[in-house]
Amino acid sequence: PVSGLSSLSDEITISFWCFGDPNQQPRNNYTLEGRDANGNRVVNVHLPWSNSEVYWDCGNAGTGNYDRINALANLNDFSGEWNHWAFTKNATTGVMKIYLNGSAFVTGTGKTSNLSTIESFKIAGRGGDNYDGEYEGKIDEFRVWSKELSSAEIMAYMNIPVGSSHLQYADLLVAYNFDEVSGNDVLDYSPNANHAKMMGLPNRELWTGTENHF
Repeated sequence: PVSGLSSLSDEITISFWCFGDPNQQPRNNYTLEGRDANGNRVVNVHLPWSNSEVYWDCGNAGTGNYDRINALANLNDFSGEWNHWAFTKNATTGVMKIYLNGSAFVTGTGKTSNLSTIESFKIAGRGGDNYDGEYEGKIDEFRVWSKELSSAEIMAYMNIPVGSSHLQYADLLVAYNFDEVSGNDVLDYSPNANHAKMMGLPNRELWTGTENHF
């Protein structure tokens, strides 16, 4: 559901843990994508593309053009082990950043396109009706914030659950921990309770305490 993303304008942070399938990566992945009513891309992450580069696209001036930053990643950054990735933008300052495990991965400046209204949004796939480019791997603790989180905040939050006592809880738009044991419902534990549905043929997997990050 996109209602929880309607307040996005000048700032955003998207964060999650992922574990790319080592038998499939690198390949042309749409790790997430959101589009406006005209089908224009508003947010998008390729993690990675087949060239092992990670791409962060964000913003839309209504012309189909968006801001982009990207950089080459190592194989173990996106395949065969859990890594935490975060993607931020502040259209007022014009700064876009990608963080890997809390540390800056790449930074871009002069990126001032605001976020237009997102009308479709998918995790591990394309935002429209196309089904090519699905993400091959595992995703956990997917969060979208209406603020540009700092490096220190990303580092502090990446290994802990977020609850109502959290300082930035009001800025948490959607949050999925994928802890449901069955069914197609995915519960949103943000203040907005924008529960989602699994599409296609995703699988749930059980991880032991020592394999989890929090």
